[in-house]
Order: sequence, then structure tokens, then C-alpha cells
Amino acid sequence: ELKFNINNKNKVLKLIFGSDRSLDQSVPRGKAFLLRDIKAAHYPDQREYPDFEKNRRWEEHDAVQVTAKGIVFKIRERYAYFDKVKQEWDVSMAVDLTPRRHNTDRANQMRLEEGGKKVDRFWRHLPRRLQAKLMVYGFVPFEDMLIIDDKGDPEYTDPHVFIDFGPNGPFRYSAANLVEHGAVIHGAEVEKLKRISAFPSKFPEPAKGDIHDLETLNLNGDAKRNVEYLRGAGTLFSFDGRLKSLSEGSLIRIPKKDENSSEHYAEVTHAFETTTGALLGQEQSGFYRSQLRDSAGREITDADAVMVYEIYAVMLPFEGNCLTYLDQSVGW
Repeated sequence: ELKFNINNKNKVLKLIFGSDRSLDQSVPRGKAFLLRDIKAAHYPDQREYPDFEKNRRWEEHDAVQVTAKGIVFKIRERYAYFDKVKQEWDVSMAVDLTPRRHNTDRANQMRLEEGGKKVDRFWRHLPRRLQAKLMVYGFVPFEDMLIIDDKGDPEYTDPHVFIDFGPNGPFRYSAANLVEHGAVIHGAEVEKLKRISAFPSKFPEPAKGDIHDLETLNLNGDAKRNVEYLRGAGTLFSFDGRLKSLSEGSLIRIPKKDENSSEHYAEVTHAFETTTGALLGQEQSGFYRSQLRDSAGREITDADAVMVYEIYAVMLPFEGNCLTYLDQSVGW
């Protein structure tokens, strides 16, 4: 039994790293495995299983950690809400964001469709400090890996691992973490939070906002450059009503720089008014007095009112109103 477990460990290490490397190595992204129920005689024909969506006989998951006793797989990634101050949270079950070659179920397929983009937009338009994601992980011990097929097949070219599925499918147990821009709230801590209804049962149709040319906003040098080279999330600060033409949903048209570039856009996803003192007083806020002073074009005090515009790099749709957000996934 011990030899069987060790052989499985070494096989998995070789499949992930290309050699029998030690366990202290971080798992590269995209190392997928197909976990198969050894009792599923009709693989790969899902039609033989009318309840396949509810009780899957095979599942594609990425390995994220190799432990001394088994493998941790990433099962789900969902949009979530977390208010650190009020200790409140929520999660939307509408979309599973986990990238896969073969979508696991309807929620996983939704991430590629218009319905998924509506959920995405709703989440992006939450205040950035409230945006979080729920990451669900499952653990498979080496002893539960009955057969490891390193070749896969034409249907699923990733390695196959045969397991006797139980009530939790292929997993001995699963756990969920709430992730907020790099900070992790583990499952036991999440259970202590108050669950609220932050996500609607039906997500609203998106509305395309008014378009403003970057040049007309009269941004100073650093702020203008930050928008021009925006690749994900960004922030604009406005003093004395200088950006009063912008509101939530507004689009900023960024002209192409040369023949090798293209015109692109940034969307205002959230706007709010506060004071410089409140911004500078936020723990790990990332706001610096010099940035605010540059935006104001003058000396500032903690009592000065400032409009904060949270923006995101987007692509306009060929049809419809659903924008595509250019997410670098930093911090998730």
C-alpha cells in the first residue's frame, strides 16, 4: 500500500514537472487532469447519464498544490462580495470562471456567453474594495488514485486519473477560500461572516455609457499616461470638478499611438466622493499624497474633497452592449 502511494506520487510529480521533483515546487498554471469515475463504463458519452450535470462521472481540474499525502485541485472560481468593515459577504453561483478545455457544466459554459458577461459587468461595477472571488478546492489522496493514465485520449488529451467517486465526486473533501485582491479568508473564517444578498437573482442588461475622448479630459502627464497604457484596473482622481463630465458607465476613448497599435477604451466602473484624508488613512490603500497633489495641480489638505473614478480597460463589442474587460488577474 505504501509502495502504491509512493508510485502514484512520483507519477504525478513527473506529469506536472516533467521529472520527479521535490514537493516544495510551486505547480505551474494550467496543469490539468481528467478525474474519472472508475465505474463509468460509458465514457466519454455523457448522453448515457441523464443526470450527468448533477452527478458527473468525469471532471477536468487543474492541480494547484502537491502535498505529502495527495493533490489539491482547483474546482471552482466564482464572483463574490466581501465587506471587510461590516464583515459581510456573498457569492454568485451563476458563473464558474475556471478556464477549461471542456466546460464542466452550464455555469462553466456561461463564462463564455452573454449571460456571463452580464454577471461580470455587475461585479466590476461594485466598489473595488468590495470585489472578491470564492475559490473552491478539492483534495485527492494518492491512495485514491487507482490508475494514472499519463497519455490521455483524443477526447481529453490531459492525463487521466481513475478514482472511485463518492458523495463528493472524486474528492476526499473540499474547501472554499474567499480571496480579496491577494488577501485570503479561509473557509472557517468565512463561516463566521454574515451572508447577505449582494447579487441579484437576475442580472440587469448592460447599458453602454457616453464616450469621452481622452484629450478632452485635460489630464496631467502621469494620469494621462496611466490611462493610455492601462491594461487592467486603474484609478483617476478629480479635484475642483475637473472630471465632472464622467460618471459610472462612461467610456474613455484612447487613440492609437502608432500604426502598430489600435484604439482602445477604459470604462468608469465606480465613482464616489471622499476626502484626501480618508483616502490616505485607508489601511494598505496604495494612495500617496504626491499622486493626489499631482492630480489636483496644487497643494492639498486632508479636508479637500476628491472624486475617485475607478476605471477598467475594456474592448467594445461587435454587437450588443456587453463590454469585454481586459483582466490581468493580478491578485486573484
